[in-house]
Amino acid sequence: MKTNYMMTVDDVMEELGVKRSKAYSILKQLNAELAKEGYVAVRGKIPRPY
Repeated sequence: MKTNYMMTVDDVMEELGVKRSKAYSILKQLNAELAKEGYVAVRGKIPRPY
């Protein structure tokens, strides 16, 4: 079984058991944190280890 390095909104929904709008909100917040730390943030995706 191969897993992707990046999590999408569907992955976040499944892992956390939240609705789509909440998952997008979480992704936006995590991407803002990554950008603040100087990393490149990809809209709509988040690195799985983070």
